[in-house]
Amino acid sequence: MDTEYALRLAEYISEYKTREYKVYVFSEDIKFYEFIGEEKPDILLIEKQSVDTLREKVDAWSIKKVYVLCEDKAEENDKEGYVYKYQTVESIISHIEKGMWEEGEQKSQREKVTESEKDGDFKIIVLIAGAFPLDACNIALGINHHYKNSYILMDFNRISILSESKDEKKMSECIYILESNVMGEVEFEQCINYRNGTAYISGINDGFDVSYLSKEGLEKLMKWGEVLGYKGVIMICDTERGIYVSKLVDKKDIVVLEGSGKRVRDYTYNLIKEMGCVGDKAVRLINTDSIRESQLNQVVDYSGEGYKKGGLYKLINEICRV
Repeated sequence: MDTEYALRLAEYISEYKTREYKVYVFSEDIKFYEFIGEEKPDILLIEKQSVDTLREKVDAWSIKKVYVLCEDKAEENDKEGYVYKYQTVESIISHIEKGMWEEGEQKSQREKVTESEKDGDFKIIVLIAGAFPLDACNIALGINHHYKNSYILMDFNRISILSESKDEKKMSECIYILESNVMGEVEFEQCINYRNGTAYISGINDGFDVSYLSKEGLEKLMKWGEVLGYKGVIMICDTERGIYVSKLVDKKDIVVLEGSGKRVRDYTYNLIKEMGCVGDKAVRLINTDSIRESQLNQVVDYSGEGYKKGGLYKLINEICRV
């Protein structure tokens, strides 16, 4: 970004929006990436040509909202997250604040979903990826995008894939609430985090905590999720957590992500065996080798024009068809 332009923009925001925002300007890429990794800012303004580099360097969950400064006025109207660069600073800030407000409204709008708008019963999808945990994260985000961000992502992994923030480690608390006889959907909702239009619960204190989740707790989860306006949950599990969760759900709701090679095939077979699902065709096995390097081992733009042309799009639609 042009340094003089960035400084003028930052000066205006600092002077007139002191209470709402703390502003930082960077002219060196290295310091910029270090700051994002450490501070995890809420809003980023960046020029169009720098977006691809940003995606390669920075974790998608490190920034809540990215706004692209464009030089074509039409792009501001046609593309979500684009802001026309050559307009008054007041207009730029107004555009950003409107977008943030609309994102905040998504949660309350879910509560107004009518019965006619609901797509059948509350659904559960369990993604188990023992060998390739990052595959499950990107596929879960894609499934949620397919359903217009109407699912809750639940990360049961010992090391959370969705978030590293200590303030967002709510999974153990969520399980406790689900198994409690005195707490309800109000306390459950407080465990849900929101970012980039996605609702998620992540961060367990101890991997063994998942074993406390019972079928009764799962029924509460479905009931409370539906009350809050969600259409389902996507459970992201590594091997041990996946084995336990598989005992609580229908086998048709389980998707195991696998790969090629004897070592991975043996690993997957042992996982299926521990789940008690050898020969059970209801459990879906999906090989993600062909798209791992090209699409899964990087930040995916699910709203981008190129997404629908790739194998990940086909894979996600295959999962969602059932």
